[in-house]
Amino acid sequence: MRKLKLIYLVLFLGVLFVPLAFINTEENVQSQLDNRKLVEFPDKDDTGYEKTIEKYLQDRIGFRDTIVTGYQLFNSAIGKELTQTYTNGQDGYVFFHMHNNIPYGDYHKTFAEAVLKMQEYCESRGSKFYFLFNPEKISVYRRYLPVGVNYNDDWVDEMLAYMKELGVHYVSNKDLLMDLSYDEVVYNQKYDAGHWNDLGAFYGTNNLWKRIGEDYPSVTEYSLDEWDVSTIQSKYYANSRFPVDEEVPAFTLKTNWSDITKKYTGLNMNKNYKSFRYYVNESKQAYQYPRLLVFQGSFYNSRSQFLVGRTREYIGVHDYQNVLNLDYYYNIFQPEIVVFEVAEYTFKDEYFDSNKMKSLTFNPAIDSDKLINTDNEPEGQIAIAQTIKCGVVEGDGFDRIYLDRGLYSAKYVYLISEDYVFDLQLDTYGVYSTGVPHNAIKNTAILYYEDYEGNKYQTVVDVQKAEEYPDKLTYTDGASYNNKTNKYVFKTGVADNNFSAVNLQLIDMMSRKYVGQIATKKNAGDCTGSFIHKAESGWYIIRMKANSNKQDEGMDLIAYLQKGKTYFYSFHIDKLGKKRITVDEYKVYGMCPWTLNEQELFADFQITTGTVETEEGKFETFN
Repeated sequence: MRKLKLIYLVLFLGVLFVPLAFINTEENVQSQLDNRKLVEFPDKDDTGYEKTIEKYLQDRIGFRDTIVTGYQLFNSAIGKELTQTYTNGQDGYVFFHMHNNIPYGDYHKTFAEAVLKMQEYCESRGSKFYFLFNPEKISVYRRYLPVGVNYNDDWVDEMLAYMKELGVHYVSNKDLLMDLSYDEVVYNQKYDAGHWNDLGAFYGTNNLWKRIGEDYPSVTEYSLDEWDVSTIQSKYYANSRFPVDEEVPAFTLKTNWSDITKKYTGLNMNKNYKSFRYYVNESKQAYQYPRLLVFQGSFYNSRSQFLVGRTREYIGVHDYQNVLNLDYYYNIFQPEIVVFEVAEYTFKDEYFDSNKMKSLTFNPAIDSDKLINTDNEPEGQIAIAQTIKCGVVEGDGFDRIYLDRGLYSAKYVYLISEDYVFDLQLDTYGVYSTGVPHNAIKNTAILYYEDYEGNKYQTVVDVQKAEEYPDKLTYTDGASYNNKTNKYVFKTGVADNNFSAVNLQLIDMMSRKYVGQIATKKNAGDCTGSFIHKAESGWYIIRMKANSNKQDEGMDLIAYLQKGKTYFYSFHIDKLGKKRITVDEYKVYGMCPWTLNEQELFADFQITTGTVETEEGKFETFN
């Protein structure tokens, strides 16, 4: 008996502690089960630290997918709900978990008013704008909801009525899909509890094309013969390992297209919502279709093929939070049409921050025709006295431009080059910059801005390619460059030493004094930005440091920086682990050309061993 108790105790403790021993600590993990990014380990200074730790453990515990699937099977066997995510309805229908009915309120008014601002911005630039509303499965198949559940979505009609009153060009698929649902299966019975299926996407997208066709006659609705239509057998629920045996429709577009998504590295996107694609239609009739920029959610993120066939070029951006930076994407892609697609269940701060929507502002349109001739000072405008240059950092898909000096009194800033008018945006470092189409900026451009008192300024600026500083780096013992993988590697063998971030810092080369922090990044992904050098001109160390709790590791770039000038940096963190960090595509640019003497000085410059005092402690330099 005692042995049985001991065996039972060992098994019990194993069940408790073995999953903890296999916690997934990998950074930037996307869950296939939940179709979302798993919670990252928080910093102690983060708000809600304890709650985030709890969520982290729930997400990362060992064998989580197996445990969740087993729990689903057990609940199904005893007739309970599948999970906290799914709800069993009538006649075998499965829905997302039920939620309280939502009243129409200030959030929806704020949302509608923000959409109007987006529309006005696009139209002032010569593009059409359309808002597309997609209903969730609970709404379309509400007749199959669990007995006793009464779903009320009056807020949708009230919000759309307010949009109509404001003059927003919207397309709603609510009534269309509800009517079709009596004769067609536009959302699957079980597989995928919230989104439409391919047939629903076919009808819903045609409804969008029908509206756009009123403004662009070349855009017509799809016919079924443009698609290979079949069915596939789904073995599991979407984003789950729970078994289901359901035949679902599958649509494959016959049109060919090329995928140039990978050219557009370095886009500034919300770290939690980074889905992006860029497709070019290769059909013979593609020339007659518009270039389409779509801010889209989960209804289209896995069904981009439905948006390619009536576009010359289709650019899809994950809409959550990113759409609030619409002008940034508009500058880069210069679309003829912008579509903002939203699913019914995403009207919440998690996806579209209400405070940001309330404060949403865009540069007003300017009449660029009046600014082309700058030989004489335009009436009512003031010439800019200081010399300003525009730097261009060239990329494959798009370029980044920035001003090499600050404009501290400016309210709206524009750069005009031939047929383009670009809105420059102020970053946290006081630099005006934006992304633009590749080669859109020529040798000169017109800088125009208005201050807060209504004064208008303009001048011709020289456009200069920003030069990359020579890639001559020195490393600590725990940092190196891997020639095979083309990655910078930071690793630590110190006990209990854990990396937490990558910092970019500025050190005075001669005095070895810490000047300031340029950037910090605490997770994997791209990091790009600019900074204005406010210290005296001279030689400086730009230090990339793997920040830790005991011993940092890093590498130093020597750069000659000029006071008051702007510099641009970019790098990509491939992996940020506690013991190992890998970084690639690290570059620093400036518009200060290297003279022969400076090149000779740089080539002969020897770094001596010493200690630099920083705000975060001591950092040993090296030979």
